[in-house]
Amino acid sequence: MPSSRLLKVGVLLSSREQFSPFYGGALARWTYEVYSRLKDRMEVTVFGFPTSAEHLYNLSHRTSGVWRACDLISKIPFLRRWDEPLWLRGLIKSLRQFDVVHIHNRPQWVRELRQMGYEGTIWLHLQNNHLGHWTAAQLEALAPQLEGVAVCSAFLRGTFADRSPSLAAKTKVIFNGVNTQLFTPREDIREAKTIFFVGRFDEEKVLQLVRAYARLLDRHPDAGLVIGGTSGFGVHRETDYVRKVRDLAQSLVRNQKARIHFPGYIHHDRDLPAWVSTFVQNYAGLLRRVKHAVFDLHHDQCNTKECVRALEDLGFRQAVLRTNSSFFVSLFSRVECRK
Repeated sequence: MPSSRLLKVGVLLSSREQFSPFYGGALARWTYEVYSRLKDRMEVTVFGFPTSAEHLYNLSHRTSGVWRACDLISKIPFLRRWDEPLWLRGLIKSLRQFDVVHIHNRPQWVRELRQMGYEGTIWLHLQNNHLGHWTAAQLEALAPQLEGVAVCSAFLRGTFADRSPSLAAKTKVIFNGVNTQLFTPREDIREAKTIFFVGRFDEEKVLQLVRAYARLLDRHPDAGLVIGGTSGFGVHRETDYVRKVRDLAQSLVRNQKARIHFPGYIHHDRDLPAWVSTFVQNYAGLLRRVKHAVFDLHHDQCNTKECVRALEDLGFRQAVLRTNSSFFVSLFSRVECRK
């Protein structure tokens, strides 16, 4: 490939993820934060579910022309198995133009793309355990079809590496770090030595977290742990796994005087003290990339004047949509969008 031409990379978001800071998830955010800083080295296009221009991250984005058909058959038993192959079939003509395809969390897509005739380089990027149930033969068959596998932890690598030497040799652990120049929480609102976890009570997450916290107590006996989340989206059921987590937490409280708190499911519209102002302070970088933002500001939950002033400092102007004695709802628009 001529050195004067930028490497062309196509990034495939998994499932129905939109490439948006509002409607997209962690993979969309990772894709934007990483690839937006590599524009001088490669030409990147992200492929995902249709996303409105207003909510789209500022990177090239395309979708499959058959997305409506995919959306329909995904809801029909016996036909939904053809959802993802059809999705890829709608993209393959575009993907053949790229030197590299970066696949998020869908190892089965590697074989699909090869069968459709894609001959470029394929990298598989795993943030969750998608290969743990694959047989040794399936893993060995996957290995020669891709350039490499990136996983976010040694734990994920361990879910399959011992069953496939070929795939293990192509797998690299690349941790998901935090850029402290972009994310700098205010020290004055931090609670000292407190770990805050928010997520679903998944069998591969919470119990391991509590066990790790137990080991931490040997060196930091005054450390605290807050676990926000439930066993389902907005719904909590006392499953055997939840009880196992709670039993371990209670034993640590009794025997090691641990500080563990379970606030439960944290709704997006729950007004916790200082959350709005904390959001403005910590996510200034995100707010600089959007044109409009709606805030529900409660006078007894945060310093509303400071929140408005912080948003104005970021280039927004306020239009009050609703107000009463205890709160107000405002649309904040960038100055250039109001002209």
